[in-house]
Amino acid sequence: MNHSALGFFVIASASRRSRSPSNTTWTPTQRSGTRLELLRSHFPLIPHGLELSLGSAEGIDERRLERYARLIERVSPPWWSEHVAFTGAGGVEIGHLAPVPFTPESLDVLCANIEQTRKAIPLPPLILENITYTLDWGGHEMSEGSFWLLCVARPAAACCLT
Repeated sequence: MNHSALGFFVIASASRRSRSPSNTTWTPTQRSGTRLELLRSHFPLIPHGLELSLGSAEGIDERRLERYARLIERVSPPWWSEHVAFTGAGGVEIGHLAPVPFTPESLDVLCANIEQTRKAIPLPPLILENITYTLDWGGHEMSEGSFWLLCVARPAAACCLT
């Protein structure tokens, strides 16, 4: 592999559930930790989140956020990214990135969750990524573009979009 051709390596921040039924937290395996260190020794690593559920009205799962913070501290990336979506409700994970409605209420929820996330992980910068979706829930009160413009205009959500 030509290492000089790669500027960085993106890693998915999702991890596996422990096989122990008594363990309800998500933890990386020893094997994945060894691979992470090997990659880190050759490339800058950029964590890319799939599980924070920034669009959830239930807020951010504190254990999951703490795990992300530890990963980011471990790999010292120049930035990290997360999708703007919700991934579950009522304690049920849907295993998919679902779109948020483009409403003032969901914008308030999103920005509150971003603020909570930035308090836990103030540095490096957070890059927000929109999602693709084939099912439109409807109920939008503004366009997707207007939603994003209002989001990045808020101080708590001062970050980049991809």
